[in-house]
Amino acid sequence: MQIEILNTIATISDEFPTVTSWKVDGIDILFPEQKKRGGIPICFPNFGKKIMYKGIQIPQHGFLRDTKNILSCNQTESDFMVMAGTPNAYGVSYDVTLKTQLHHQFNTPTLTQTLSVWSGDPSEEMPLCLGFHPYFKINRKYLNFIRDGKEMNMELFSDDKLINAQKFDFENVFEIQLDEKLSVVMVCLGSFQTGQQKVYIWSDNPDKYICIEPVIHDTKLFGTPQGHFVGNKNQDFHISYACKRW
Repeated sequence: MQIEILNTIATISDEFPTVTSWKVDGIDILFPEQKKRGGIPICFPNFGKKIMYKGIQIPQHGFLRDTKNILSCNQTESDFMVMAGTPNAYGVSYDVTLKTQLHHQFNTPTLTQTLSVWSGDPSEEMPLCLGFHPYFKINRKYLNFIRDGKEMNMELFSDDKLINAQKFDFENVFEIQLDEKLSVVMVCLGSFQTGQQKVYIWSDNPDKYICIEPVIHDTKLFGTPQGHFVGNKNQDFHISYACKRW
């Protein structure tokens, strides 16, 4: 499936719910999807390593990216929305909507995604840690970024070894300069307290791609009393971010 508007094209997998390609003026912004590397996978209900919760094994980055239980989908000229139910085999029940939208803000090509979640069984609380896992093409050894107005620089290598899984807190805007002509601005918004959102920077092949991953809160809090739960105390949760190609 494709969304096309002006000079931008986004391709979405026929198997819910990964964006596999985003092109501006014919240039690939994302690393193409290859064997669960590339595109923009959706991480839910957990972000990070596989985890046991109440005797249930939840896989790495959750089960939503492999879910094919699509309840409905709707496509317009500028966006694509899908609703899905998560597998009850895990002993939990979530309802999910994912909206992917292409638009232009002040003539700037922009891709926005919003993930919304609510409990399929409001009588039971269920843990969650929402996140996105976009793979951006890169061919440099340094990463320049601006966090809440403060410029920073990160070296991707140290003694020829990859610096892995860096975590940053931010409140409003996280801007990443991927090369001389491309910056990606993430404005991460969600139904949670300001200041909780994180960005994880990671790659296992930095000659080809870098992952800039917005996450709703600290991944280690999943399933703990300090983490987020959806259910009878919270009607829903959502996380949204925007990527802009200047």
